[in-house]
Amino acid sequence: MGACLGAGQIDAHATDEPPQEQESYLSSLACSLAPSLVEKHFVQTAVQALARPPRRAYGRDALGPSRTGREGLIVTREDVVLTNRRGLRLHASFWSTAKTWAKTGATYLEPRPAIVYVHGAGSSRAEAADAPLSVACAIGASLLAVDTTAQGRSDGDVGSLGGDYEIADVAACVDWLRKEAKIDHILLWGRSAGAVACLGYAREAEMNDAPVRGVIADSAFSNLSDACEGLFERRAPALPRAFRRRVLDAAFVEVKRVAGWDPRERRVDEVCKKLAMTPVLFAGAHEDDLVPVKHAETLHEATRRGELVLFPGTHNSPRPVQVLNSFRSFARRRLMDGSAFARRAFGDVSNSSLRIATYSPATP
Repeated sequence: MGACLGAGQIDAHATDEPPQEQESYLSSLACSLAPSLVEKHFVQTAVQALARPPRRAYGRDALGPSRTGREGLIVTREDVVLTNRRGLRLHASFWSTAKTWAKTGATYLEPRPAIVYVHGAGSSRAEAADAPLSVACAIGASLLAVDTTAQGRSDGDVGSLGGDYEIADVAACVDWLRKEAKIDHILLWGRSAGAVACLGYAREAEMNDAPVRGVIADSAFSNLSDACEGLFERRAPALPRAFRRRVLDAAFVEVKRVAGWDPRERRVDEVCKKLAMTPVLFAGAHEDDLVPVKHAETLHEATRRGELVLFPGTHNSPRPVQVLNSFRSFARRRLMDGSAFARRAFGDVSNSSLRIATYSPATP
């Protein structure tokens, strides 16, 4: 970009053309110089952001204690290794809840409906140890969180930003809950790219006649190509549109070559249009610069059984308590209401308080 500006300044001094023609000439020059001076650097940046986001290192203490009390329940964490259908090992943590009998003080473990939490790009399952765990415990549910492909401690060199690779990860989580933990009532909660993966799996599950109970989609994009173009325009408004389009096209081609998927084909709104029965709660922040709130609104409009909650904040700002209360209410309704099993396993938690401050996502 700097090289283009430098070349433009030299040519501007060397021509006697009117200012408007000079500007048009410089725009054309910038576009013609893109492959040699800008494209390589931008493509590397795009591949990093779209397919190879940095792994977030974390210690075991980031996952919290292996046994603790939360929301009146005894919570036990088990770290497990799953294998997805692509043969990759995924590191995950399962928080199961026990309840204490008031008369005897004894505790019991019983399979309870579960929430699968899927983090955003550049993050890890440690993100779930704070508010997501509190929300799960507030309704008496268990929680399974996973490091997705090429993230955290899981296998893989490239990801797909909520596409087929991460959908396979969500499938591995659901399969483990059903086969190993004997849990059938499952709700998905994803953030950003994780939300996209949850929506993709929800559609897949419907096609296999094994739908999940619902999805919480926090800051999902509706169209990845549009999201990238909008972000590029907001971050570099002075660049000509033709220049931005040319660079993005080249970047998308490179992502397809390196990672095996095409960002231009990532249409989450089309996925949502095909959801026939799965309830979805969409959430979006009004000041989100990475995934503007219009994406949540578009997905909500496309979804047959969609709900929408908007809030002040950015992509990574702490989620207000009222938003977390909306998440809790949605999860409770979808996992618990009308279920004799839920009343037996959970007790009456309909009026339980949510004693958490904020939910602060770490990364996009």
